[in-house]
Amino acid sequence: MQIIFFTTIIYAIFFGLMYSYLENDDRKLKKTNKSFGVIVLLCIALVLRLSLSNVIEGHKTDIACFKQWAEKLAAEGMRNFYEPDYFADYPPLYMIVLYYIGKIKLLLGLSYNSQAYTLLIKLPAILSDIALAAVIYFEGRKFIGNKSAGAFSVVIAFSPIIILNSTFWGQIDSVFTLVLVLSFIELYKERYYSSAFLYVLCALIKPQAFIVAPVYLCAYLKTKDYKMIGKCIFIGLATAFAAALPFTNNFNFLWLLEKY
Repeated sequence: MQIIFFTTIIYAIFFGLMYSYLENDDRKLKKTNKSFGVIVLLCIALVLRLSLSNVIEGHKTDIACFKQWAEKLAAEGMRNFYEPDYFADYPPLYMIVLYYIGKIKLLLGLSYNSQAYTLLIKLPAILSDIALAAVIYFEGRKFIGNKSAGAFSVVIAFSPIIILNSTFWGQIDSVFTLVLVLSFIELYKERYYSSAFLYVLCALIKPQAFIVAPVYLCAYLKTKDYKMIGKCIFIGLATAFAAALPFTNNFNFLWLLEKY
């Protein structure tokens, strides 16, 4: 019942803001600081997420995994984390994030079942929601103008589906999406090296990044700059090995290939 109530409230706020924003007269918008208005809305969206984050604990299985992984990493370190008989199906980069979350938990003396620890687990996704909305606004306004970019940004910031996914359920799809969007932006700007670096980071958060691999393959092959492509492959491999290194014994990276 709580979920239905809060979802209804979020939808009402969302559509109210969208209607108000889109119906605003362009002449009035020119008299105000549009960027400041969007930043205020993003701050409101952040406060809303933080206040709702403990309405429910989240997806029980995933939240439990994140908490247990964070505790194990903080207590035992990264080196032997990926043991053959231990369930850990996320790639190394997000495990590094959980390592630091576990360290913060120990530093603050939080209990496993505390609301503060649950919020800490959900925080990367919550912050990524807001960062994604900010990126869409500040990058989008260069191409589609302040008003349209602001509308898209508000859609991301107050979308009930996105809030449910990150704030209520504690899923990290927004972390993955943020890095992927940044990579796409770099690819569009023909900054191929940084795009390759960000794409590999994305794959090291969630392997679903490989779904869009054909997009990158076509974009890079279209350049016919095979020297650049070779350098990008090297950047990608170096990034993957660097992320996996803290979890690796004796520089044996075969475990990474076997796992994924």
